Amino acid sequence: MSIYYTDGSGFNGEVSRYAVTNDTGHVVTTGIIPEERTSNEMEYEGVISALQIAKDGDTIYSDSQLVINQLTKKWKVKARNLISRYNYAKELYFNKNVKLLWIRRDKNLAGKIFE
Repeated sequence: MSIYYTDGSGFNGEVSRYAVTNDTGHVVTTGIIPEERTSNEMEYEGVISALQIAKDGDTIYSDSQLVINQLTKKWKVKARNLISRYNYAKELYFNKNVKLLWIRRDKNLAGKIFE
């Protein structure tokens, strides 16, 4: 069973980006979008990327309470810009036996890439 950490960063004046690492902090995948995206959109992109890689029994950590709570159906999706990403992530999540868990930002290994 594998463990993945995900993080996303909205537009910083140059790019929007996301990252996925394993439990040792090794980069599994990253993405850069040269367009303005919100941090929440990019957090979703990171989780989606991890869900695409994950296999049954794997665990995915994210420091985005919004993404984790929406995908675990604790919170509703209200922002229109997130609906398509949510729907895609939800499809991936419910077709795999993975755990999605929230983690504090300072414990998120993927966030270290953006420092």
